[in-house]
Amino acid sequence: MDFSLRRTPLMRLVFILLLILLPLASAEVDKKNIKRTSFESKLSPFQFFEDSETVLTVEPRHGIAHISKDAGASWDKVPDVQRAFAIVLSPNNNNVAIIMCTGDTHYITRNQGKDWTPFTTKGMTPSPASPFSFHGNDKHKIIINVHGNNERASYYTTDGFKTEPELLRHRAQQCMWAKEKVSFASGHEKVDKDRILCIAPKESGIIGLLNEHLLYSDNYFKDEEEAKIGDGRSGSGFVSMVSATKYVLAAKKGEHTTEMAMYTSTDGSEWHRALFGQQKIDADGYTVMESTNYTIRVDVMEGGGGPFSPSSMGNLFGSDSNGTYFTSIQKHTNRNPFGFVDYERLDNVQGVALANIVTNPDAVLERSEPKQLQTHITFDDGRHYKPLKGQRDDRKGNLNLHGYSEMRNQGKVFSNRGAPGLLMGIGNLGDDLHDYEECNLWVSENGGEDWFFGYEGPHKYEFADSGSVLVAVSDTVPTDHIKYSLNYGHKWEKLKIVDDDDDKFRAGVFTTVTDSTSTKVLLTALSGRGDDAKLWVYSIDFDFLDLDKCKKDDLQMWHAREIDGEPGCVMGQQQSFRRKKPDAKCTVDKEFKEAEPEFKACPCTDADFECDTGYVLSESRKKCMPEKGLVAPKGKCKNSKDTFMGPSGFRQIPGNACKKNDVYDKIMADVERPCDDLSKSPTADGIRHKITPWEGASFREFRYLERPDFSDGADVDDEDETVLLLTEGNEGRAAWKTHDHGKKWKLLEDIEGPASIYPNAHEHRDAYIVTVSKAVHYTTDRGQNFRSFQAPSVPNDRGLPVIRFHEARRNWLIWTGCVSSSGRCYPTAHRSLKRGDDWEKLVDDAGTCEFVWQEGRNTSEKLVFCAREDGHAKSLVGSDDWFETDHVIFNDIANFATMSEFIIVATHESKEQATLTLNASIDAQTFAPARWPPSVAPSPHEGFDGYTVLDSSSHSIFLHITVSDRREREYGTIVKSNSNGTNFVTSLLYVNRNELGFVDFEKVQAIEGTALANVVANYQEVDGESAVKKLQTRITHNDGADWDYLTPPSKDNNGDDYPCVAQRKRKAECALHLHGYTERRSPEEMYSSPSAVGLVLGIGNVGSELGRKRDGDTFVSRDGGLTWHTAQKGQYMWEFGDQGSIIVLVEEHSPTNKLYYSLDEGRNFTAYRFTEQEDEEYEISDLSTVPSDGSLNFLLWGRKPGGRMDAVTINLDFKGAFDRKCSFKEGEHDEEDSDYELWVPEHPFQDSNCLFGHRAAYHRKKKTSTDCYNGPHIERFHATLENCSCTAMDFECDYNYERDRAGICKKRGEDRDPIEECRQNPGQMEYHPISGYRRIPGNTCQGGKELDYIYQPLPCPGHGKDFADKHGTSGWLVLFIVVICLGAAGVIGWFVYNRFAHGQFGRISLGDGDASGGQTTRLRLPTPSFDTGSALVRYPVVAVSAVAAGVMAVPMIAISAGRWVRDRFPSSRREGAYSRLGGDGPVWRGSGSRTYRSRDSFARGRDWTGQASDESDLLGEDSDEEA
Repeated sequence: MDFSLRRTPLMRLVFILLLILLPLASAEVDKKNIKRTSFESKLSPFQFFEDSETVLTVEPRHGIAHISKDAGASWDKVPDVQRAFAIVLSPNNNNVAIIMCTGDTHYITRNQGKDWTPFTTKGMTPSPASPFSFHGNDKHKIIINVHGNNERASYYTTDGFKTEPELLRHRAQQCMWAKEKVSFASGHEKVDKDRILCIAPKESGIIGLLNEHLLYSDNYFKDEEEAKIGDGRSGSGFVSMVSATKYVLAAKKGEHTTEMAMYTSTDGSEWHRALFGQQKIDADGYTVMESTNYTIRVDVMEGGGGPFSPSSMGNLFGSDSNGTYFTSIQKHTNRNPFGFVDYERLDNVQGVALANIVTNPDAVLERSEPKQLQTHITFDDGRHYKPLKGQRDDRKGNLNLHGYSEMRNQGKVFSNRGAPGLLMGIGNLGDDLHDYEECNLWVSENGGEDWFFGYEGPHKYEFADSGSVLVAVSDTVPTDHIKYSLNYGHKWEKLKIVDDDDDKFRAGVFTTVTDSTSTKVLLTALSGRGDDAKLWVYSIDFDFLDLDKCKKDDLQMWHAREIDGEPGCVMGQQQSFRRKKPDAKCTVDKEFKEAEPEFKACPCTDADFECDTGYVLSESRKKCMPEKGLVAPKGKCKNSKDTFMGPSGFRQIPGNACKKNDVYDKIMADVERPCDDLSKSPTADGIRHKITPWEGASFREFRYLERPDFSDGADVDDEDETVLLLTEGNEGRAAWKTHDHGKKWKLLEDIEGPASIYPNAHEHRDAYIVTVSKAVHYTTDRGQNFRSFQAPSVPNDRGLPVIRFHEARRNWLIWTGCVSSSGRCYPTAHRSLKRGDDWEKLVDDAGTCEFVWQEGRNTSEKLVFCAREDGHAKSLVGSDDWFETDHVIFNDIANFATMSEFIIVATHESKEQATLTLNASIDAQTFAPARWPPSVAPSPHEGFDGYTVLDSSSHSIFLHITVSDRREREYGTIVKSNSNGTNFVTSLLYVNRNELGFVDFEKVQAIEGTALANVVANYQEVDGESAVKKLQTRITHNDGADWDYLTPPSKDNNGDDYPCVAQRKRKAECALHLHGYTERRSPEEMYSSPSAVGLVLGIGNVGSELGRKRDGDTFVSRDGGLTWHTAQKGQYMWEFGDQGSIIVLVEEHSPTNKLYYSLDEGRNFTAYRFTEQEDEEYEISDLSTVPSDGSLNFLLWGRKPGGRMDAVTINLDFKGAFDRKCSFKEGEHDEEDSDYELWVPEHPFQDSNCLFGHRAAYHRKKKTSTDCYNGPHIERFHATLENCSCTAMDFECDYNYERDRAGICKKRGEDRDPIEECRQNPGQMEYHPISGYRRIPGNTCQGGKELDYIYQPLPCPGHGKDFADKHGTSGWLVLFIVVICLGAAGVIGWFVYNRFAHGQFGRISLGDGDASGGQTTRLRLPTPSFDTGSALVRYPVVAVSAVAAGVMAVPMIAISAGRWVRDRFPSSRREGAYSRLGGDGPVWRGSGSRTYRSRDSFARGRDWTGQASDESDLLGEDSDEEA
């Protein structure tokens, strides 16, 4: 019989019918189980409520919110919602979600979208970084952080916005619940219930990064406390907070750097520094990863590419169970420019994680080569990683997968907690990861241990039905179908989801419910192009497979790790799940019920341990070796060859649950260690020194690159004190570096011909070494690594700064180089936005160019100011588009400079006159000319060389105006501006300066309003022909309003009397006088330090005038210059260390082998010899330490006597001079066990000891605590104890007023326009008429004798009604007052006549003090007196008194009438002539003639001074750079 299939007509008919019927059956499936909905525009990510098919999304373009309650099968618009742009789900409650809108009205649901309640945010919008904080337990407790209208705040609700939210904290940057995560548990019910954390300025502080404090409250900030960080200190500079399981993390930024510190807490009040060993954390350079209850994972950017560099990579750290000590678990992790890291922990499976590793890190960092990536996996929570293993057919090899850095879908990349052990990814076999388009779909069914080929080409994928259905869709090419697999990816079926006449689509988001337990998946698809493009959302339900529910025989026990077919251990335990067998044809059908793991503890093995913090794995990988010296038990290691029993260095991996056994006991037992592992002890006297000879060389320049000090007291394993040094000698020029403050030096061999060092004043890790060629070498990690680029030209030879830096953009540079033509150098400015890789020309014939943007200045970040030379003239030009266009701000300038918030421009008044005009701006847009007091206004004369800008630290400009500029007879007047730098008043006359423009004026650091200056006492004789200047020193305690002599010590350090003191001569004949700025070896040297509050040192003498410096002695003050003591006889250089707890003195330029040091703030000094041999001596030319004066190390710079080219550096280490670190806790000062006390500066002329209108308290070490060192930076300022009542000492003379010999401010010229302040502040309602006095800027006095408010206020133009509402009086009350006053006129008149018949009337006394000479503290404001014997007074006094009594009421009526007139007829006074500019900008100068420096430009408050002249710069040297 023939059984072959014959093609009969009947068979053909059956075949045709099958072809027709099969598609019809497929269409029926599509119609029932595949739903699609069209949308008009792009959708936000889908947000599923946990354990629900309810999903939300919005169309931001149209502001529409959509909701589906059946996993996307059907959609509805959320009613009444307008301008929606984002969805925020509560992470702790699956019923709560918020729809954020672009206005101030938003919507909340508390029942998965059934109902929506609107709430408002008070006219402000939610902060984009952290808009909401949801309480971990109470769904009704929500915090919202908002900002807008130049304000910010945080609000809260305890009823889920059923009522309007209440203000939580004004001016807060961010607030959050301490218990934001369910797993947070402090152990205190009140803390868990109510504690709130905020980053905000203190109530009295201003908004600004360095003023942001970490605060907490348990009663919604009715009261607040500042969090204690480290060893009980408080601090500022906090930028963000985040919750991570049971921990709360906060990040804090250092000053003058983008480097960060991280802190962790488990209760929100006590915080500990997260220690990462030598790894530095950069702003925008770290990512908090998925963490557990026993460890925090943080990926920290490594290398110098910058956080937004495409070459960035990271170092993955894991913490101990306390969240404090972090150890590296994987280096060179791959990051993208936005901080997304290729790292994923498997949900529901312990200890397993995948990460992409950069295998060529050196090539990436040094040569900018593309990154080569490999995918590694760990099964022991990061202790060991190994490459993934994949197989396709017979080909096996390493498998590499694309991760989070190239995220193309939402949700997790590889896994889902509802499908344990199942993973999918896109990748390739090979040594490194290929481009996404070249990769395929891969699958693992055993938790990542093995991978097999899934499908050709890149796909998006999802897990459905707890992993029993794997679903994928093509990602890079248009398609009309999806694929699915019912056997864990071994076999795939296609499912067409579009109709035959529809276009193919490109897949968008592919997702499902959060735990993958549903049979439904959701897909966005874009079909068509251009105007015909359509966006679809497909809902695909795999119920159409009609599978039976899995039975017991269809399930298997899957073990998270198997070794040789047997269950293996992960993190000390076996972990198993019950899941569907791969070949079982069934559905799990357990919607919203995830598989639960089963655990069984394993005996401990070596794999369950890792090196503890402070230890590193040995080369044999069998021991943990200490990273630094250990401390031996008491009585051990008397001999270096001895041994001692110490810790093994191992710890059980956090979270590991292995059972303790013999292996555990052996690994954790103490081990015998050699005494060589110990920290080396200092010399017997506690101080160590290290001499480094530099034979045949001299020092050219050095710079400190100081690490940030986060003021937390943490014992950070980072003793990096980097110095860069340039030398010059027989072998030519060379560059060197040291990371231990000069104990060991390393030659930078690749740097040829170094010329100068340019540190970045805004980022202390960056420094650029400029060479004599175009080659520039730079470091971005404090000298650890150097890279190079080619500049567009060689450095200029005009003394202009070669490199300028941007305050906020670390990679932006301005280069001013030399373009040669006809043998001349023509300076040309270029800019780079990529740290030297992309130069574009800015300006030809450039002078100083500078970035102008700064924090708080509302200008374009691109704004640049340049001084452009045109022939013999120079103009100031600005541009905010890199000089594609520019505009002239001033013609014919001398130069311009910046200092703090001010931009100062000196212009030539005319071609005929040599005098200069000064113009100032704060906003870089409006410039106003300086207005001088008439008595000091510069008069034009040939050779007039102008001004020296001295200081602007107190929001006023101190300026020196030259009066005499004859050689060796230079002096002038110090004037002081108002807060906008325009109106100047006289501060001090006859102030000394030298021919370079340096002035004997200096602020005392850290104490408000105190400054020292030297005056020419014999100025009249100096104005003659041959007299030599006689100098005297003055001091002010109220910011230049009043000056006095320095009080001399009564005895010297030998106990001998100073003759004039013993003779009790007056101050003019017997005072202390100090040598100032004009005689400094370096302008970077200072009398004082901002970290050594109250300490002042100087060289001088006691007598009637300042003598020769070589005859002077060294003096010290411990109270800010009030009283003085002799430190040492002779002239000594000085430096402060450890924030003032160490003072080091060494003789200037004399052969010596010893120094003197003090550990008690200068009370006593001890000699120390720093040479090995007693007859060995050196000439010391400089003494230096880190610019903050916080180090325990110093450097002596010297040479052998008579040998110019035989230099020497000597490191001095004082750490061994102390037994311990001082105990400091904010708020616990003055306690017996505290090493600190509060010190309140005193005022010499006020019993209340008020300075600047208040009494301020500072932390200072007790004089008995000389056995301890300060350590990390201490915030010296404690608090303002009280604001004082105003006295005459709180005021200075107003513009065009000067003090007479009686100390009274007398008018010397035209008054300023008092309404000017109304014009400058449009919202101001009233002003006070000019009294001749103005409050000293920054003074906070309240009440008392307010000399600036002597007269009644008047309304600002346009505010008459508001003024009347505030001050107005009703008509009936006016009439009543008039009647009462007239009725009492006779009585008042008779009383006045009798009371003052024989005296003076009207004298007002405003202060007490000793009026001596032109500088006085006795202030009186007399009014005209009258003689009662005069007929003009005696007879009409009663009548006048009667009239006066009536007039008492008249002002009320007159003022009302005046308001009416002013409001209708505005003032005809003209506005001042202001120049407008459309951008920002200024610049400072470079190094000058100094061969090298003892303090770099990072020193706070160490301002360079200089001068403006026709032939020189405005400042002559650095200004803003040093400030």
